[in-house]
Amino acid sequence: MNKRIRELLERLKNRPFRRLNGSRKELFLKIEKAALKPLPVERYEYATFKNVMVSMDYHVELEGYCYSVPYQIVKAHVEAKLTLNTVEILYSGKRVAIHKRR
Repeated sequence: MNKRIRELLERLKNRPFRRLNGSRKELFLKIEKAALKPLPVERYEYATFKNVMVSMDYHVELEGYCYSVPYQIVKAHVEAKLTLNTVEILYSGKRVAIHKRR
């Protein structure tokens, strides 16, 4: 079935436009191909962000676990970036702590 879909897709790409000159494939090669960039070296990593407040013991609590931050930002509101493996604490847009996620 995939082979047949590939054949039909190739036929569609090469079919001439009704109102324009050329085909989809020609238009892609002429305009869009030059604008393509290589894929990033690192894989995309999904992240969620949460706004939290630093408690008096220099920790933020996220999903039942506590993560330490510098004592200078006690009682400050910070942003936590949670990925699959890490927790980053951001204060004023700058990373102030990074921990392995539990």
